[in-house]
Amino acid sequence: MLRKYWVAVPLFLLLTVLSGAIDRPSEGCESYFASKPGTVLDLIEYNNKQQETGRTNYTVKSHSGQTTTIHVLTIDSKGKQLVNTDYTVTCDGNEIIADQKKIVASTVAANMKDPNVSTEVRGENARTPVVLTVGQELPDNEIDIDVKSSGINMTVKVKTTNRKVAGAESITVPAGTFDCIVVTADTETMALVPKKTKSKSWMAKGIGLVKMETYDKKGKLEKVQVLTNIKS
Repeated sequence: MLRKYWVAVPLFLLLTVLSGAIDRPSEGCESYFASKPGTVLDLIEYNNKQQETGRTNYTVKSHSGQTTTIHVLTIDSKGKQLVNTDYTVTCDGNEIIADQKKIVASTVAANMKDPNVSTEVRGENARTPVVLTVGQELPDNEIDIDVKSSGINMTVKVKTTNRKVAGAESITVPAGTFDCIVVTADTETMALVPKKTKSKSWMAKGIGLVKMETYDKKGKLEKVQVLTNIKS
């Protein structure tokens, strides 16, 4: 159970860390993230054998001032909820700040057998500059998760480094064809079983994540997540 959870954590962090900007050009925010209330994005995740392993649904609930509130629901291939929570994305005109800690806390609660487990997520939320250009290096990010229960007392560290805007590409996924920026990153999860992964994400203006590939430390493809449907 623990190993399943810790392997899953980087995916949810990257979905927020790699999120670009909210659609608010009047205040200097470009649009690499859906912000129109009522917008629904559906994504499916596959393993390296092209077997479906999970589904994620993002619904934009509200947009007010500098803040967009989004509901995220993630289920695994057996229908178990891994994430079911609201989180916020804020634009101050210079940076985009995603409340990734809410997603991590929700994931922990869903994957622990002990109903009395307590968690504390520490560290700064993910920050991404509003303006993204090819070759640009993005800020690192690290959070710590303290887990306490009758059988567990441990701290897990999740660190994302080497974030970079690697290019610009047009790609086709089940939801359509999109012009995207490409962001690459390394993630290290330090827990009972340390794990290093690399990711490549395609982000489209006004939408956000269109496709993400995750690789192990040797460069072998582990999973792929693709956008399958958009409703607005």
